[in-house]
Amino acid sequence: MAELSMGQAPGVDRSMMAWLQLLQLSDSALPIGALSHSFGVESLVAEGGLDTADLPRFYAEWLAGAGHADAVLCAMAHAVDSPGAWQQLNAMASAMRPARESRDASTRLGRRFLGLAAQLENDERLRYPGDGHLAAAFGLVAAVLGIGAAEAAGAYLHQTLFGSVSACQRLLPLGQTVAMQLLWSMKPRMMAVIEQACAAPQWETLWNLQPALEVASMRHPQLHTRLFIS
Repeated sequence: MAELSMGQAPGVDRSMMAWLQLLQLSDSALPIGALSHSFGVESLVAEGGLDTADLPRFYAEWLAGAGHADAVLCAMAHAVDSPGAWQQLNAMASAMRPARESRDASTRLGRRFLGLAAQLENDERLRYPGDGHLAAAFGLVAAVLGIGAAEAAGAYLHQTLFGSVSACQRLLPLGQTVAMQLLWSMKPRMMAVIEQACAAPQWETLWNLQPALEVASMRHPQLHTRLFIS
């Protein structure tokens, strides 16, 4: 069977193709290793700083702080047009993550994400040199595919939040139904974060409402037993 290009697919316009590609990229099963990381959540649970009843407040604060910062990073990466700008953006993103473990996890996943994307699309932007944080990589790949910055930030936040809640299911008494209700309840907050982040993406708007999560990431290597890499 002859292979169809995007423009030749009968009855499917480019926006539908972009939507299908975005669904694949935001799937939690994407083979980059994201489900092996908790980004400090495991430490908080192990030390008694987070339990099931805390999760709605915890994720609301995460979206307002770290989630907002990642959405801004995703939107800014969407507009990157040179290797130098890419490197400068990711250097700033590294400075925003004081915990080495979470910082290394983000760049490791970002490199894998870009490596996978480069196998799917032939575009020189996917081979920019230097580190690439996962949120930045998501924005850059979205730009290559013609996916909007807001859609990219939304898909990234959904993927990241889903992965974190999945980690909580392995660490806490959190059933599937309650987990889905929690994720569903976060959608309005997610929309507000996306709108704010994409309206005028710039570093001056960023802040961190959860320093305890970064500190927990720093303590993660000292846990007696660990389910996650970070």
